[in-house]
Amino acid sequence: MKIGTQDISAYYFGNSLVSKLYKGTHLVWEASGPEPGRVLNIKCDQSGFTNSLEGWNWWPEDSDMVLLTDDGNPTDIKLISGGANWSRDNMDDMVLSNEFFPEGVFKSIVYTDQFAANPKLLTLTGLNPSKLYDIRFAVAYKYYDPQDATNVTVNGVTQFLDGVNENTLYMVEFLNQTASPAGEIPMSVAPAGDVQYGILCAIKIIEKNL
Repeated sequence: MKIGTQDISAYYFGNSLVSKLYKGTHLVWEASGPEPGRVLNIKCDQSGFTNSLEGWNWWPEDSDMVLLTDDGNPTDIKLISGGANWSRDNMDDMVLSNEFFPEGVFKSIVYTDQFAANPKLLTLTGLNPSKLYDIRFAVAYKYYDPQDATNVTVNGVTQFLDGVNENTLYMVEFLNQTASPAGEIPMSVAPAGDVQYGILCAIKIIEKNL
């Protein structure tokens, strides 16, 4: 069936959406609960690349960025960048994907090599405090490197995002996050423990009703 212009694979029980909801072949919502709203995709890219992946915001620099939805609609949501600077690496031969992240987001990688003392700071602004947000981070690297391991922090909670093994997709998820009264969610990316590199390929944000 369709909701608006989107193909939906799901069903309703009463007024609640049940099972799984897909846009194309990628899962954007799962299990029973409130129907999801806007989807915001961020691809951390190699400087100078062309944003050829439909539905993804191309974020090539250490700069602030106003985000579009996966349907290309404008929003008031902005990604604010601070802290450690990124470096970048081209991985054009990567062909990994999962139900949340398509193959194209793993063509390049960004990393901070300033160790845990100086993390990369990211802030989402312009969010709705009366909504919930599922935020997922993903990474894959083409080489084995024991110095690649990342701590991702959202709203003060930290999760470990591995990245050691070559050609392996890693993902962490922060579900049902709420924004501050000012509409902000603070995030950071940093090397985990004594390793040198904190790495990242992509972020997916799904807005949901309470």
